[in-house]
Amino acid sequence: MDIDLKEEIRKQDELLAEYLRVIEIQKGLIQEQKKMEKRALDAEKQRDDALDKAKEIRLQYYETAAELEEERGKNLKLRAQINCDYENSSIPSSKSIKRKKIANSRKKQDGNRAVSRGIPATTEKNRNPHSRSSFFLHLKKSWKTVISKRPEEQS
Repeated sequence: MDIDLKEEIRKQDELLAEYLRVIEIQKGLIQEQKKMEKRALDAEKQRDDALDKAKEIRLQYYETAAELEEERGKNLKLRAQINCDYENSSIPSSKSIKRKKIANSRKKQDGNRAVSRGIPATTEKNRNPHSRSSFFLHLKKSWKTVISKRPEEQS
């Protein structure tokens, strides 16, 4: 019996040693798991920091792009003012460095415009200088307006 008891104690000691070894392995795995969790949290924090930094850089980029576009507009306006000559500015043509002749693009008309509309033309010599309609022509009103607004002739 004594041998059975010693054998039983030896088996229990081996079993206990096996349990202790498993517990040590589990402690090592738990520590490894904690390290992995810490690394994961650090990586998540770095990712969030990188996203925030990318957001700030993107915001700076858009601000700079808007500012650049505004400056390009100002530059274009100032360049247009510098290159502007007397044709469309307050600078007189006599002050212009490069004087160029402005071409007359108007077409010369043949005769009187009234003739083209079917109204017979009146020349200056055919007008009666004492008639009321020719008297008022120098006032830059049409003779129709003058005649329609004149007072009724009394008979």
